[in-house]
Amino acid sequence: RESLRKVPYNEDPKLAFVINSILAVVHGLDKMHKQICNGTSGLCVEMARMNRSLLMHFLQSSRFTGITGEEVFFDENGDGPGRYDILNLQDNKNDTEHPLHYVQIGTWNTGKLSLNTSSIRFFADEGLLN
Repeated sequence: RESLRKVPYNEDPKLAFVINSILAVVHGLDKMHKQICNGTSGLCVEMARMNRSLLMHFLQSSRFTGITGEEVFFDENGDGPGRYDILNLQDNKNDTEHPLHYVQIGTWNTGKLSLNTSSIRFFADEGLLN
């Protein structure tokens, strides 16, 4: 008999975007249902005739805490917040098989830049500068 507890599982970090996308649609549909169906349970006649523009309105007005704990919302163009990890390619002398690796040195989150400047490493033609 096998147990899934012993199976190593590494979740793909990009999976959170997929889950948050599904949650955004769920929140949009829920808001739409509450307004159009006036609190009745199940699918009301008005919502059975799906209006995609109206659904987009409710989806874009959704605001919730996503699976990673960050707030999910959309601007007037329907774009989500810009969130990026800033990586620096660095020498990894301890690993001869993979002599270079990426190190996260900062983030860009909804217009705010955060950098750990002491972690940044620069290379020149002759090797590491910093």
